[in-house]
Amino acid sequence: MKCDMGGAATVTGALGLAILRGLDKRVKLFLCCAENLISGHAYKLGDVITYKNGTTVEVVNTDAEGRLVLADGLMAATATGAKLIIDAATLTGAAMVALGEEYNAFFSLDKALQQRVLDYSAQEFEPSWCLPLEKWHQNKCPSAFADTANSKSQKGGGGGGASNAAGFLSRFVNQEGKGWLHIDLAAAYNAGGTVHLPVGATAQGIRTIARALLEE
Repeated sequence: MKCDMGGAATVTGALGLAILRGLDKRVKLFLCCAENLISGHAYKLGDVITYKNGTTVEVVNTDAEGRLVLADGLMAATATGAKLIIDAATLTGAAMVALGEEYNAFFSLDKALQQRVLDYSAQEFEPSWCLPLEKWHQNKCPSAFADTANSKSQKGGGGGGASNAAGFLSRFVNQEGKGWLHIDLAAAYNAGGTVHLPVGATAQGIRTIARALLEE
C-alpha cells in the first residue's frame, strides 16, 4: 500500500509544511485510512452501506475502498463548518490514464476555488490540471438497489472514471460543493524510476495544498 496511502501522506505533509511557513489559522486534519486485510467483517460485492447523511451505496467494486472512507471524512469535515475542505487521494487509475504520472487532477463544483488552487500549483511548480465535475456526475455510478454504487462495474470505473469518482464524493459535502476541492493524486507515486525521480513517493501536491491553506 505504499502508493495507496499517498493521500494521507500528502495532506499530513502539506499541513506540516504550512505550519513551517507560518500558518496562523485553525486547520483540522482527517486521515481517512483503510487496512486491506481479509476479515469476516469486510464488505462484499452487493453489500449496501448506509451513510450518516442517509445516502445508500451499493458496493460493486471492492477495490474502490478509498472513496468509501473518504465519504466519512468529507462528512466529518463538512460538519465542522469549515469554509475550505481539500481532500487528496490516489483515488483512480483513470486520472493517470487522462494525465499521465506528471500531473495531479483537480475537481470541484466551486470553479473559482478550483482556479485559485490551480494558480497556486503553477506558482509552486507542481503541475496540475482540472478535469470535469458537475452535479450530474453524482448519477454516473447508478445502482438499482441504492442511491448510488461506489463505482461502475467496468474496468477503471468506465468512461470518465475519475470524474465519476469525484461525483460520488460530492454527495458527501455541502449541496453546492462550495469551498471543496478534490485532488486525485495521479502524480503522487513512481512505480518505476525516472530521469527525475527514484521509485516511490514524489510528494507532488504538498506545496500546493500548503499554499492553499495559507492563502485561502
